[in-house]
Formats: sequence, structure tokens, C-alpha cells
Amino acid sequence: MTKHNGDSSVEATSTASVAPGRSRQHQLWAGATALLIVCGVLASMVAASAVWRNDRDTSLKSFQRSSASVASTLQLAIEHVNDVVVDAGGYLASPNATQTGFLGWARASRMFDRYPEMAAIGGLSLVDAADLPAFAASDD
Repeated sequence: MTKHNGDSSVEATSTASVAPGRSRQHQLWAGATALLIVCGVLASMVAASAVWRNDRDTSLKSFQRSSASVASTLQLAIEHVNDVVVDAGGYLASPNATQTGFLGWARASRMFDRYPEMAAIGGLSLVDAADLPAFAASDD
């Protein structure tokens, strides 16, 4: 504050809105706050990256396990089909195979119990017109 000689009024002059000591303290707090924010953002990014990596690894392992399970199931199904082909093919390769003989063999080997998909199996025989009466009379 300054006083003028002939004047009784007092004029206040301000040098700055903040005193120099307080300005330095304010800058320190502002810097510390900014540093904490930057550190928090970086820590959040590192943590998010770790969570993402963990989720990715978990998903990959889960996918590998389910893929192995599907592959195992398919392998068993393929082996099952191959068993059917070998079992039925062994009997049907006989030139004297008849329907009655096949049904007897299928019952004896429990083919329809082990392979329910075989319940609708059928066979075709090419018969010449001349042989048709004899074929119809047989138990084929």
C-alpha cells in the first residue's frame, strides 16, 4: 500500500493475484497432481494389458481343450464308422449272402444294438427279367 502526500485516501496496489511463495507451492502441488495422474494412467494401462494377456491365454487354452475334445469325438466317430464298414463288409463280401443270412448274422453279432444306424440298412440285387420269378420265390 502507498499513501499520497496531500491525499488522505489509501490506494492499494497488487503485484500479482498470488504471492510468490504461494505460487511456488501451487506449482509443486499441480506438478505432483499431474505426476500422480500420469502414473495412474500408466499403471492402469499396464494392468489392463496384463488382464488382456491373461484373458487371451485363458481363451486360447480353452479353445485348444475344446478343439482336442472335438477332434477326439470325431476320431471315435470315424473309428465307429470304420468298424461298421469292416463288420458289414466282411459278411456282404460273400457271394452267397442272403437277406435271411444277413439278418441272422446281424442278430448274432448284435449289429443293430452296437450300430443303431444300421437299422435301416438295405441291399440291392440286380435281377434279370428272366431270373425274376426265381428271385421272387427265394427268401432274398
